[in-house]
Amino acid sequence: MIIKHVLNHLLNLNLDSVKVGSFDIDDNNVNGSCIEYVADGVPGKMFENHENYIDIHLTVAGIEQMAISSYDSVQVIQDYDEEKDIAFFQGEVEQLVKLYPGNCLVTFPEDLHQPKVRYDDNLVRKVVLKVKI
Repeated sequence: MIIKHVLNHLLNLNLDSVKVGSFDIDDNNVNGSCIEYVADGVPGKMFENHENYIDIHLTVAGIEQMAISSYDSVQVIQDYDEEKDIAFFQGEVEQLVKLYPGNCLVTFPEDLHQPKVRYDDNLVRKVVLKVKI
């Protein structure tokens, strides 16, 4: 199973040495990016989902909150863009998850998720892997 392969790859990845930017793991089936930012999002304002990829969010430094919802609790604010594999939604937060360094969150196409929800003013460093399904 590809998710097991990707998670094993993550376990062997020296996260401190990953540079900010994009990288490939498995041709076009799995790609990743390392990003840094100060999370400033308001819960419920910008959920997203992807139809062709599973996201694996791994916090490396800082604390990030991620808001989770379902289709029943949101309204579409930007229709699905097939080229970018993303749609955006706004609505009720069903769950708010805190991701500490070393925590991982896997989101599937049915999981509406909002990254970058404000927790504090510290820099967040994370790795996001996109696994083609």
